[in-house]
Amino acid sequence: MTNTTYKHALALNPCFEGGTAVMGAFPPTGLEYIAASLKDEVEKVTVLDLRYEPTCRDPKTLSELIRTEGIDLLCISVSWHSHFRSTCEFIAQLPPEVTTVVGGHTATVEVESLLAQCPNIDMVARGEGEE
Repeated sequence: MTNTTYKHALALNPCFEGGTAVMGAFPPTGLEYIAASLKDEVEKVTVLDLRYEPTCRDPKTLSELIRTEGIDLLCISVSWHSHFRSTCEFIAQLPPEVTTVVGGHTATVEVESLLAQCPNIDMVARGEGEE
């Protein structure tokens, strides 16, 4: 990205019931690469892993946080096919006025379905998002 109009980016790793045990052993490295690549493009980057912030799993709570913190760019990992439907329902409830970019293995494979279910997504990064 070369657009410097974004001030605060949130790199978000969604997590849903039943996902913690399986995914708990692995850090969201892809999302961490995205956050690292954004650090020179935005004033502030926050990484939020919902496995460790269960109160933010509620889309209304997260939406309030997004608005309160002045987040204007959301980067969301969509990597686990087993939680695809839950992830889509979650993303669809996030603030539509915030630029939302999704990426990850499942986002790369399920682009059409993702865009159909989440009208607030502005862009899907396919392949290596940090490039």
